[in-house]
Amino acid sequence: MHALIAIDSFKNSITSIQANRIVAKRFVAHGITATQVAIADGGEGTVAAWLANHAGGQAITASTVDLAQRPVTATYGYFATEKMAVIEGCGCIRNPVCHDDLDAVSNEYLWDRATD
Repeated sequence: MHALIAIDSFKNSITSIQANRIVAKRFVAHGITATQVAIADGGEGTVAAWLANHAGGQAITASTVDLAQRPVTATYGYFATEKMAVIEGCGCIRNPVCHDDLDAVSNEYLWDRATD
């Protein structure tokens, strides 16, 4: 038997990667092989999931502003070969918990790599 493990993060608790590892460890302890796939719904954990699942990416931290124009730092994934950035909106709002109604990104943050 083989298990595919793909668990989303538990907000403000554990990441998808951590949850997958915990469950995979239990399967393996019972003789079941497991494949782990990090997942996210576009909010918290999206950058980490992309970086875990796609080779060649790097985490980049940039200075930007939140929705109230306060300075913040946010991390996004950048894949140079594809010239693609993976951005999660909750990375640039002040509140560490992502709220759907505040899930927005400033232009400075979006254009940091687009202009390279």
